[in-house]
Amino acid sequence: MLSIAATASAQVPDVVVTGAAEPCWIILPCGEQRTDWIGWGFGYRSDEDSDIEVIAAAPGGRLLALLANAPLRVVEIFPDNTRVPVASVPNLGGFDLIVARSGAFFVLAGLPGTRQILAFDAAGNHVATYNLPLVYGTMFELAADQCTLFNTEPASPSTVRRFNVCSGTPLPDFAIVPAGVTDIDVLPDGEVLLATLTGLQRYSTAGVLTRSYPIPESVMNAGLTDHGVTALVMTGPDSSTLLRVNLLSGQRQDLIPELGINFARSVVPRAAWTAAIGQSFHGGSDVPALSTWAMLVVLAGLALLGIRRV
Repeated sequence: MLSIAATASAQVPDVVVTGAAEPCWIILPCGEQRTDWIGWGFGYRSDEDSDIEVIAAAPGGRLLALLANAPLRVVEIFPDNTRVPVASVPNLGGFDLIVARSGAFFVLAGLPGTRQILAFDAAGNHVATYNLPLVYGTMFELAADQCTLFNTEPASPSTVRRFNVCSGTPLPDFAIVPAGVTDIDVLPDGEVLLATLTGLQRYSTAGVLTRSYPIPESVMNAGLTDHGVTALVMTGPDSSTLLRVNLLSGQRQDLIPELGINFARSVVPRAAWTAAIGQSFHGGSDVPALSTWAMLVVLAGLALLGIRRV
């Protein structure tokens, strides 16, 4: 397990991972939830009895969290677990959460056997409801045009569908993926990165597979940094390791083994929630990558030694 000493000056973690703290089937919701806050300066803290289903980045450096189980509740959350209510809908459970550049957000919600997209404005007012032809384990993502919503379910094969949340109309299917899809990320160039039960795959804007990345484990979730150059990936459900994958070179680096998340529901890198949101929902003002943080700590130490000698 990762052990990093926290500093008094650092307040923001580099990565937040949410998921199930016990073995969990793809059909959600799971049982006991868990949230891990990770940062080279922040330290490491695990909320093993968390009630958070998903965390998503929002404009202005905010983090929104979808709480597990009914009634559906969305809160703004801070690293010390302080919460500010944002939205609530009775008699429905929530399964996934995405945020638009405007601050408006969408919640995948429903009852057993049904799924709906609930649209909220930036103030948390419920403004629209759209029904989906999906019944379980669904995940979704918003494209850079802020209208096209990709959605699928982890069946094998998986059909990746599209829905226009601006007009409220279905769009032609994007692709049929042989392996079960467990997460969707839209890259800044419009291509689509899919986490699947057989690894990480990249699809063109036309829905054609263009690249597969060498990850032998099932990929449960991914978050983008460096404007889509790097993916932070959670593998699982049995080998819950946080990886960093360079989407240009394909190079893989294990960051944290045995994190304790048995089914990752969201991976949110710090670059996704700093200051302003950039060219897509996952973009924004980048901060140094995890390896760079370690380098900065070393350089700071060397500088202090130099000052002492003087």
